[in-house]
Amino acid sequence: MTYVEIIDQDDSVSPPYGPDVLTRTRLAWLQRRQARSSLVMLASECRDAYRFALALLHPAKPEPENEGRLNDYAVLDLLYAWDGLCCWYRENLFNPQLDLFTCPWNTELDRWHHFIRDRVFRLCLKWPEYVRAVLIASGVIPADPNRVLFAVETFTQMIRDLEEEIEHAAQRKQDDRCL
Repeated sequence: MTYVEIIDQDDSVSPPYGPDVLTRTRLAWLQRRQARSSLVMLASECRDAYRFALALLHPAKPEPENEGRLNDYAVLDLLYAWDGLCCWYRENLFNPQLDLFTCPWNTELDRWHHFIRDRVFRLCLKWPEYVRAVLIASGVIPADPNRVLFAVETFTQMIRDLEEEIEHAAQRKQDDRCL
């Protein structure tokens, strides 16, 4: 089964459980369903950062023809890495009890979207090697034929960086309480 068939198959499957219950299984289903659009957004932001850096370093040089093209299926080589990131989130940060309280701006699904946008995307765009890795894995920059493995290794390093960032934030919070 190809990546495209997996994604298209997942889009046609109905969500597990009811619409009001967010379990690990339902979150996994939602994460997989949103994978393509999230990865296209990530790759687009990385491509824009790449173009900006290229224009900054070589203002008179035109953009190479084969670089910078991106479509929905170009990011599918990032899917295994995305699944690893989603799994890590569900195991380490998912809190099913958060949705028991009726606070519409602090639901678990909102936390997931903020995590992706504010932590993962920000971290990815902060470091040039992550931008480069996403662009190579999505085929925007031609490179290594082992793009899937390259993406998984990059996202694994990104997870380590996120863990470290979360630990530092928790430590700072703990230190602030002691003061």
